[in-house]
Amino acid sequence: EFEVRAAPNSLGAERALLGWMVTRMTYRGEGIFLHAASIRAKDGAWLLVGGPGVGKSTACGLLGDRSLCTNVTCLREVDGQWLAYPTAFTGQPDPPPPERGPFPVLGAIVLRKSETVGTIEPVSGTARMAWIAKAIVAHYPSLPECTSYVVGALASLVADCPVYTLSFRRDAISIPD
Repeated sequence: EFEVRAAPNSLGAERALLGWMVTRMTYRGEGIFLHAASIRAKDGAWLLVGGPGVGKSTACGLLGDRSLCTNVTCLREVDGQWLAYPTAFTGQPDPPPPERGPFPVLGAIVLRKSETVGTIEPVSGTARMAWIAKAIVAHYPSLPECTSYVVGALASLVADCPVYTLSFRRDAISIPD
């Protein structure tokens, strides 16, 4: 068990702590970190993956109390099941204690801006690994042990969890008053 709390306006300290945690946990084979939001569903959590500015935080804002975290999610494989541990990085308030997790990972949704109004499609084969690998929070470029652990963990994650792409046109999203 571990718990991470971030102080408001502590971005530099957050990055230093995140780098240390990622390196330590990955080196020890205890988990991987994704630049991914996580949202609560009935039986677990969905990961929202995508580059900066694609809408992860906006989606979390629209989902209100179903949002678990908007920026970084720790993933650990425990007894053959992938679990999401939301983090409080970026100075957001901690979720109430029952919402800290862990939550079984139900799958990942890769957010993509496009010219279409809105499509969701399953991702298959090696493309699943490629989409999720883009979200790895990496702070260990000179540690081959970490790299091999992460590659193995990602392969296991995408083998166990469905991955979808959600493509949308930015102007097609309306936010109710």
